[in-house]
Amino acid sequence: MKSVAAFVRAIIEQEGRTLVAERSERDATAYMAAVAALSLSSAGRRPDNRVLCVQGVGMIWRVGSQKKDLWAAALGSCKRWLGSLLFVVLAVLWFWPLGDDPIPTASPTRKPTATPPPLADGYGGLPVRVVDRSWTVEALLARSELEQSAVWADGEELTFFYQGEAEAVDTCCGIQLPMRRVGDSDAWALTVRVEGLAQAVISYFFIPYQDGHPVQDMEGMGDLPVWRGPDAPAALERAEALQGQIDRYAIDSMALDESRDLTVYLPPGHDPTQQYPVVYAADGASVDGFAAILDPLIVEGNFPAVIVVGVHAGAYTGPAAVYDRGQDLRVQEYLWGENQARFEAHERFFVYEVSDWAEQTVGASSNREARAVFGFSNGGAFAVSMGIRHPEHYGAVLAFSLGMGPDGWGTPQWTADIAPRHYLVAGTLEPFQEPTARWAAKLARMGVEHVHRERVCGHDPVLWEEEFPGAVVWAFGDR
Repeated sequence: MKSVAAFVRAIIEQEGRTLVAERSERDATAYMAAVAALSLSSAGRRPDNRVLCVQGVGMIWRVGSQKKDLWAAALGSCKRWLGSLLFVVLAVLWFWPLGDDPIPTASPTRKPTATPPPLADGYGGLPVRVVDRSWTVEALLARSELEQSAVWADGEELTFFYQGEAEAVDTCCGIQLPMRRVGDSDAWALTVRVEGLAQAVISYFFIPYQDGHPVQDMEGMGDLPVWRGPDAPAALERAEALQGQIDRYAIDSMALDESRDLTVYLPPGHDPTQQYPVVYAADGASVDGFAAILDPLIVEGNFPAVIVVGVHAGAYTGPAAVYDRGQDLRVQEYLWGENQARFEAHERFFVYEVSDWAEQTVGASSNREARAVFGFSNGGAFAVSMGIRHPEHYGAVLAFSLGMGPDGWGTPQWTADIAPRHYLVAGTLEPFQEPTARWAAKLARMGVEHVHRERVCGHDPVLWEEEFPGAVVWAFGDR
């Protein structure tokens, strides 16, 4: 085989020199790449069968098909490469990471259509299926009046009802799908079959569109109505008025060269001269919702008094009409591999500047075991990345509904004895279930202490709020 490889290599080298002289350096470089592969083969190392196949066939075309040795070498390489390629394709289909957007809502723009497009019968391969029900306006109004709700269940089918003039309407947030207009009326309906609906907890919100743009925005986590199945966990108490407090700050960051907002929850009876366990949270604007859940539990006395330091995400600086991911600072700051310079600048701000400020200003603990990093969606990806990159800083990672960057979350360099403990949560109705489960499986293989919980929910604020107290107790309650 060495003689065949040497023959092919000589042909490629000759073609490479000709291409440099007569065609382009890029084409010549492609041919010379095959030289390196053939050198490995001649040295008894693993050859690059893809290169041998492609370049060998190319050589046959150039030097003529009478070269039997060349035919044998090229076709043998092609056979081995295609066998490997099939394996790779199957592996990619199994392990391919799912993308992530900011807290998912409907698309910022939609083109109105004269007739509604057909609804897909699936929901991203998840246990949700759209059901074509021939609702009438009268039937929808009567059922809504009977249920005293815009959402109701029939067995494992859940129906959403909206009434109002619009060009299109989407549902958000536990189920994110377009609704269908009922005839020529101003009534809109969506019926879906949900596996495990009796255990489901689904917040909902309707997004009508006019002139291709949404005409109302989500008010905030705590303001969303929630449909709860008969066998679902009971709703947690929410404080109407906090006995702790929410403080808002803006601090100047040397790493980011800008000012960034913080929203900080301080527990009842907070004393800034004492040290408290602290959760450093991505997407700091969401802290109000988490505080409303934590506060009554702390007041009862059986829950750790914790500080939550919410670090606000970077702004979207692109055009409103068309989303430009390259101008979404939240994505760049949270996802490993999007914009490494921005990611690392935000990392220095979050890990060092915010911690120093919180320890000096509000009594946040400087003890690793009393620090946790928390996030959901892209923020969950960021929390995992910080646990990977700063195991000396955080004792626990609380990561919900994990997003993923182009390069995943980074590569752990730690072993189980120094890794942060992990508390992972995802909904069975969201595409982020799969990457969350994948990270849990990796932690299990590495022997890292972790909890992995799944509930019948979507990519939904109600999931994150209701699971947050359990994560905090797990992180700090017995330590």
